[in-house]
Amino acid sequence: MGALQCSYFFRGYCFLVDVPGCAFDNGAKTENYWLGLIRDYVHNLKGQEEDESFLKAKEQSIRYLEEQIELKNVYLCRYVEEQYNLALQSGGSASEEDLEHMDTAYEQLMRGAKRKP
Repeated sequence: MGALQCSYFFRGYCFLVDVPGCAFDNGAKTENYWLGLIRDYVHNLKGQEEDESFLKAKEQSIRYLEEQIELKNVYLCRYVEEQYNLALQSGGSASEEDLEHMDTAYEQLMRGAKRKP
């Protein structure tokens, strides 16, 4: 499925907010704001030098993403259960911090938090 590599996936949540569905099943409809923020700063896919200025921007980006989760401005990933199970079965390839975030997302699902429609 590949959702762990989804550019809109962050800590169990889907940041494809202005487009219906999932990037994997909506006919390739995307948006650029969250995509750029997550790809460029959280995952550093451009391979930027992680100097003091980059690390500060990354920290601010993560805080902003966390704030959106707390404010419930984003939904849980449509495939959060599958991703949770994949993370648990990853054989150590997921960091402890990532597993903690996935635990939290899964707990929210069990408490009735909504998934991405």
